[in-house]
Amino acid sequence: EFHLNPHREGAFDRLEVPATAPETVRFRLRPGEITLEAEGVEPLTRPWTVAADGAGLRIFAHSRAREAGIPVRFRLREIRLEQRPGAPLPAPEPVPGVAPLPVETVFDGRESAAWEPIGVAGGNFEAFARYEGGALRIDVPEGNWWGKTGLMSVDPLVKLNERVWTTPTRVTLQLETDRPQNLNFALSTRRLADIWQDHKAWINLSRQPDANRWSLSMRSSPYSSWSREIDGDWMDANWDGRLVIEMGAEWGAVEIPGGPRIRGPLPVGDGYHLYAVVQAHAPFDGGAAELDLKTVTVGLVTPDGMTAADRWRLLDDDAFDAGAFLDDLAEFEGVEP
Repeated sequence: EFHLNPHREGAFDRLEVPATAPETVRFRLRPGEITLEAEGVEPLTRPWTVAADGAGLRIFAHSRAREAGIPVRFRLREIRLEQRPGAPLPAPEPVPGVAPLPVETVFDGRESAAWEPIGVAGGNFEAFARYEGGALRIDVPEGNWWGKTGLMSVDPLVKLNERVWTTPTRVTLQLETDRPQNLNFALSTRRLADIWQDHKAWINLSRQPDANRWSLSMRSSPYSSWSREIDGDWMDANWDGRLVIEMGAEWGAVEIPGGPRIRGPLPVGDGYHLYAVVQAHAPFDGGAAELDLKTVTVGLVTPDGMTAADRWRLLDDDAFDAGAFLDDLAEFEGVEP
């Protein structure tokens, strides 16, 4: 049996195999699909959106009885992982003459009515934060628990609707690169200063103290969490201060441009309005934390090959321009406006 979702009744393939068990079973993953290969059966390929750029998968191989209470035999000789990295994908672009989708700057390094200062779990905005040099600068000294100090959006930062099935929403944070950063970015359907209590996405980027490495992680629950360690020398040489976060239909991703990307299932999708918290967060209980937040931008990702008609479908309703729409329509139909 080949299940893509073992909890979905009847949504699996049952294959007839020879009486002798196959010596090798292979799973081949490509973007958007998975293939099962074994001796004695035809290869079976199924669509699988989990197989995507940045996805991290844990492997489990264990015995399983056909039914409860009966004996079972299982002998595992080897698990082999072979990877063939592909070439980096080019950045998506609309067709010539069509403007990309708009991107809004929702924080520009200055105090704003759109963001409320917060300090929880040992954090204190008045004591540890200041606006200086076009950035929000936070320095949490040691001995302040987790020292969560930063900003909470007054209104939902990310509003997902039916467009999520076409293209994700992207949030880009611009940080400083001249000193360590201890960032937490989190999303919730509830407006909570201590957003840990009810988060849909919890993302950390943090320089590890006393070690030349950074940690990048994303989670939505103890069972849905992923992390990567990044060499500090690589960050010093390559990182431009951006952290890119994307939210799609039941998935999320976080990426350091030109570096690692993490993607996994998150409980978000059509109809979700998500408040955001951006805060300094100590890498361990009682540790010091630093954060220099310069800008935050939000917008839909421009799909590759987007036409003028596609663009009108993806724009917000309040961005609709009747005159410009008629001009595009007339050009498409080949008539005078």
